[in-house]
Amino acid sequence: MSGLKHGTIREVFSRILYDPFIDPSEVEIVFQDSDLFRCVLFTFIEPSVDGFYYRGNFYPFHKIIAIRDVRSGRYFLRRRPVSFRMVGDLGIEVPDFPVYLRAVYDDFLLYRYSPFVLASVESRMRERPGQIFDWFKALGSYVLFSLDGVRFCMIREPGPFRGTILVLGRKGLRLLKSIPTPYPLFRAKDRIGINRAVVQECHGVLYHYFIVDDRCFCSVDMSRIEMCVDDMFCDFIRDNGNTSLFILKKDDENYLLAVCDQSEFRFMKIREEKRIAAFLGISIAPVKIDNVRVRDIGAIPNDTLIKIYDYDVIFSAQSEPKRS
Repeated sequence: MSGLKHGTIREVFSRILYDPFIDPSEVEIVFQDSDLFRCVLFTFIEPSVDGFYYRGNFYPFHKIIAIRDVRSGRYFLRRRPVSFRMVGDLGIEVPDFPVYLRAVYDDFLLYRYSPFVLASVESRMRERPGQIFDWFKALGSYVLFSLDGVRFCMIREPGPFRGTILVLGRKGLRLLKSIPTPYPLFRAKDRIGINRAVVQECHGVLYHYFIVDDRCFCSVDMSRIEMCVDDMFCDFIRDNGNTSLFILKKDDENYLLAVCDQSEFRFMKIREEKRIAAFLGISIAPVKIDNVRVRDIGAIPNDTLIKIYDYDVIFSAQSEPKRS
């Protein structure tokens, strides 16, 4: 499309906000931010009547240069050829010294930017081996395990990094992301109501399968580490060493709940989960509600998990605010 008339922009915004076939987390918006051109995911802005808000600042519609689909590269709207240098989202800054991050940042930001946070912390650990445990403690309180010559530290503190594992093996250290404590739904609606989500059953014992030094291990309900004895899952993670699987076991059945690309510390969306589940010959965790806006999710059972699509997958659950 060409031309940047207000009506056209309103129509594009309306499509992104209401079209059931458009996922806002797969749409980028390019806009002028002072003397810079900034490109961010649509889910990072707050649409308004005559423009949008980004990081608390209002930008009128005429600041928009282009809106495009991330996967296909197709433009919903383009004012002019996008050939200029762009900067990305402001993100968050991880301090240059170990500090408890939840004392510095709002939990929602840590959930949203956890891939960046974990990559930064892992980098600090590699650069400063004398501070490995200080940096890991910046994510939360943890417990230690040792199995078959490998040391593991696991965050047990509820919050955005629950279940994260520090592995110290023959090939050095690495971090492994896990499913965090679900972010309360009532807060998600306030912050990311336009995002798309899927609601799935979450029954059974949760196994997190991963590979270390060419050996397969699993975390069981984030309470202990075991050697993996499931050949089907071992073979898959050996062939896909940067991928870890989250399997629910119930009544002698296996259900794929989530898949994480540990090279980027990002969880995959349900289309990739379905492909991997079909390859493994198992089912995904039963879907209760598919392709729904977070704002439209009503009351749901406590034994369900909401997977919200943002830069990463933000896990959420039905939760009411505590009453005083």
